[in-house]
Amino acid sequence: MISRRTCRRPCQPVGFRYSPRGSAARRLPLAVLTLACMSLVPAGCAQEQPADGRSRSGSAAGAPDTVGETTVELPSFETLPLEPPDPERSVRASAQRISKAQSAIENQPSLIEARAYLAQQLYYSGEETQAEAVYREVLDRTPNHVNSLAGLAQILLDQGVPRQADALVDRALAANPDSILASQMKVKVLLDLGDAADAARVAERALPLNPNSVLLQAALGDAHRELGNLQIAIDAYRAVVQLNPYWSPGWTRLGEALAEKGNTTGALEAFGRALARNPDSFPAYRAIARLYYQNGQPQEAVSALERALRLRPDHAGTHLSLAEAFLAAGRTGEARNQAETAARLGADARELSEAISSAGTVPQQ
Repeated sequence: MISRRTCRRPCQPVGFRYSPRGSAARRLPLAVLTLACMSLVPAGCAQEQPADGRSRSGSAAGAPDTVGETTVELPSFETLPLEPPDPERSVRASAQRISKAQSAIENQPSLIEARAYLAQQLYYSGEETQAEAVYREVLDRTPNHVNSLAGLAQILLDQGVPRQADALVDRALAANPDSILASQMKVKVLLDLGDAADAARVAERALPLNPNSVLLQAALGDAHRELGNLQIAIDAYRAVVQLNPYWSPGWTRLGEALAEKGNTTGALEAFGRALARNPDSFPAYRAIARLYYQNGQPQEAVSALERALRLRPDHAGTHLSLAEAFLAAGRTGEARNQAETAARLGADARELSEAISSAGTVPQQ
C-alpha cells in the first residue's frame, strides 16, 4: 500500500498491496461511502469552516468518524471539480522565491536570515544538495542558527541518517527550547526512529507554547496517528484546517486519518478540499487514488494516479500503485508495463509481477 509518510529519501517505494509492509504502511480498511459523499460535487470542496469553528453538516472537518451501512459507489474521478495539475506552476513559484532570496543576499551579503530562506526554498524546489551546502554555510557563520539546524536536520532525515538529524535538532532546542520549528522537527525525527510515544510527548509539551501553531498541531496528529490513536489525530488535524483552511497538507492528513477511522465520506471531501487548495498536490492525488482503489473502483484510481504522475513522472511507488490499479481493472498489459517501470525506478515489483503473470492475458479495456 502507499506509505503514510512522505518519503523523500531513497526508501523502498511502495504501492497498494504488493509491497513490504512496515509500521508506517498499514492497510486502510475497505472503503465504504454513504450517499452524503455526493456533497463533494461541486460545492463541498470550496466551502470553508464557519468562523465559530463549528462544522457544517457532512463536512470533512466535523463529520462523524464512522459511517452507516448504506454504501454507494464514489462519484467518478473525472466528475470531481478539480483543476488539472500543472507541473510547471510550482517550478515557477519556487524560482520566484529563490530569486527573491538571492536578491536579498546580493543587497545585504551578511544577512543570515536571507541565506537560511534561500536554503529552505532550494530544498522545497528539490535542490537538496544546494540547500544542504547553503545551510552548512550559514552554520559555519552562526553555529546555533536554529532554523538552519532544523532545516539541515530535515535533509539528513531524508538521506536516511536520523541519528545525525536528531543531534542537530537537540542543538537547536538547546539554543532555543521554545522553537516551534525545532520541536516539530524533533517529532519528525522520533517518528522516523520508531518512537511515536515520545514524539507525542514532545508535541504535547511544545503545544502550550503556541496552541495556534499549525506545525505543532500537525505534528501532534502525526504522532497519535502512528500510535493508532485516530480520534486524537483527527481532532489535531481538524484544529490544523481550522487554523489554516488553505494549507493543503492539513486536509490531506485529515482525509487519511478519517479514512483509517472508517469515515470515507469525510475522507473524500477532505481530499477534494486539499486539491482545491493546491491542484498540484502530489500526496492528495495519491491519497484519493488509494480511496478509490480500496472502494473497488480501480479505474478511478487509475485516473487519479495518472494525474499524480504528471507531477512526478519518476516516482516508483506511484508506478507500482498504477500497475496494481490496472491489474484490478483487468488491464494486464498496462499493469505489466507499469510494474516494469516501477522496478526500473527502484521498486520491488516481484510479487506484483507474479500476480500479473498469474492473471494471464486479459484483453485491455
